[in-house]
Formats: sequence, C-alpha cells, structure tokens
Amino acid sequence: MRRHVPDLAEQVLVSLRRSENAYRSGAIPPQEPPQWIAQSIHRALDALPMPPAEISETFDMPRRTGSRRARQGVPQRALLRAYHDGGRVLSTACMQWAFEEGLHPQKSVSLVESVWRIADEHSVIAVDALRSAQQDVTDRRWAGFLLDTLLNGDVDESSAATVARAFALPERGRYAVIVRQPAPGGPPARMEDLVPFADGMRVIWRMHGERAVGVAVLGEGEPTGLGGALSGGDFRTGISAAATGLASLGRARTQAEVAARTLHGAGLAFLEERLPVAMLSADPALARELQVQVLAPVLALEAGRRDLLLETLEAWLVADGLVAKVAADLHCHRNTVLNRLRRIEELTGRSLSSPRAVIDLGLALEAFRHFGGPDDLGRVVRRVG
Repeated sequence: MRRHVPDLAEQVLVSLRRSENAYRSGAIPPQEPPQWIAQSIHRALDALPMPPAEISETFDMPRRTGSRRARQGVPQRALLRAYHDGGRVLSTACMQWAFEEGLHPQKSVSLVESVWRIADEHSVIAVDALRSAQQDVTDRRWAGFLLDTLLNGDVDESSAATVARAFALPERGRYAVIVRQPAPGGPPARMEDLVPFADGMRVIWRMHGERAVGVAVLGEGEPTGLGGALSGGDFRTGISAAATGLASLGRARTQAEVAARTLHGAGLAFLEERLPVAMLSADPALARELQVQVLAPVLALEAGRRDLLLETLEAWLVADGLVAKVAADLHCHRNTVLNRLRRIEELTGRSLSSPRAVIDLGLALEAFRHFGGPDDLGRVVRRVG
C-alpha cells in the first residue's frame, strides 16, 4: 500500500480541489497539499495494525494539519472533507488489494471498517486542533504587528519568517497588496465589510486608520483576478503588481497607494494597467510642466475647441491610429478626424507619425486628464506667444 501513496494522495487532492475552494484558491501553498496528504495517509497506514488503544501515537499528523489549516484560514468543512476523501480513497485501495489477494470477505470488511475508524479519529483530532488554533489569537496579534512592519517597508527576514509561520503563508510566495481608502466624502473602511477571499484568493487585512491594507495570496493567480470581489462602494482601491516574498510587501504597498492615487473618485485601479498615470502622479508639478511643454498651444484655445481636439487625440490613441474607428466612435467623417489631427500637429509642432512625439502627446494628455490644466494659464499663453 505504501508504494501507492503518491497516487492515492493525488486522487485525494484532485477531489479536494474540485469540491473545496480553500484547496485551489492559493490559501494553501500549491506545493504543500501533496506532501501533507501523503504524510497523513502514511500515518493512517501506521495506525492500521495498531490496537485501538495505541492509535493515539499517530495523532501527531492530524494535530499539525488542523493547526496549520487554521492559520491559513481554511474552514472546518474543508478540513473534514479532506479526511473524508482520504478515508474514501484509502478504503477503496484496501478493498482492491483485498480482492487481488483473495482475502476472506469478513476480513475485507474488517479492514475497511478499520480504515474508516482511523480516518474518523484523525479527523476529530484535526478539527480539535483547528478550533484550538482559531481561538489562540495572542500569537496572531503579535504576528499582525510584524506584518504591519513588513507593509511599512521593513525587509527583515526574521520578521517575514515569523509572519509566514503565524499565518501559514509561503515566505517566498507570490503576493499583491491592496490599499482600500475612502473616496472623498465616503465612509471609512471597516474590517467587518472586508472579504477574506477575493476570487478564491486568500486576503489578510490590516486596518491603518480609515484605510484597509490587504495582503492577497496570489498562488498561481494574477492581481487583476482580485477585481471582481473588490469593486464597488465609496472607496478608492489600488492593487499592486505581483510581488515575490513577504519581505517585498513594503514596495508592493507603495505601488498600491500610487495606484489608488490615480483615481479621481471611487473606483478600482491596478498599477500594471495605469503605469503612465502612476509615474505622473509621483510628481504632479512635473506632470503639469509636461502639459505646458507639449500641449500649450492646444490648451490656450477656447475651451470648446480645445476639448474637441483633445477628445480626438485621445480617441486616436485608444484606436491605435485607426482613423476609421475614431470617426465611428466620435460620429463624424474621417476627413474631419484627419483635419483635427493635422491641426494638433500644427499647433504642437509634433508629428503623429513619430513614435517619440506620440509618447510625449500621450503622456501630456494623461497629465491633463488626471490633473486638469496647468495652474497658471497665463504662463501657457506666454509660452504660445
């Protein structure tokens, strides 16, 4: 039977990932379940020849499993399902072995009953350990303070190791940081409103004043997969790029805060999708200077004419230079689009056939959309003059 343990563990894992979100969400590091399930099956096999009074010698593994799953936020139902599936797979394998060996039916039944008794006793111990660990908040609270230091930029490896143990996290796993803060006039974030899982990915939340900071365990997922569960509400929510390792959380938090700052009001922003605006947000004064340098002649126009030209430029950039699509999107003739684009080239002195000029115009337009026009309109007029 021991020769078949890797295959049996794989059967259990496939079943668990199909039925229990906790085993496919990234809450448990993906490399962990095959090893732990295999060890659990080995301990069940250890218990098979033991007298009932000695089975307690094999309780070490279910205790470890229950305690660790509690720190990973795995619900009791999922843990019970793991032991149920393990008992089912192991009893089926024992029945097959008994058939191949020609074992007497009564002995076959006795063997299967023993497997289920052991699975039941191990599951009881695991659940007791899970409940006990859930009630032991002292170490988690202390580890939460260490997690805050990592989010604040501390890269101490010993702190990362302690947090990894306390929260049952992979120290070198993939993470994203979420910053959720009130939109102007909106209510503060509240812990009770925050989701423990976003699109199946575990999120550990910490309150920092009126804002909430979350550490999402990505596993094999991507930050953009978090959006569905985090959108909505009167909040500005920024999400960092993927970061490797708990010691990288400080940099990821900075990225999430930058992403949140790219929003004018409530909404959701992924850093990777808003890099140009994020770079401009790092120095608003420089962003306004870029507008003056690139778009001054356009900004000096009467507001209606200015907005028409900027709208056309924005549509042209979004359409990757396809004039026919711009005309359809703006409900005008393609010659009208071409005339507006030529006017932009004349006013700015930048050709839309030049990649460098297009980059300048695109960034200047992003700066205008995000920050509004320059503070000193007189300087714009003087610049044109």
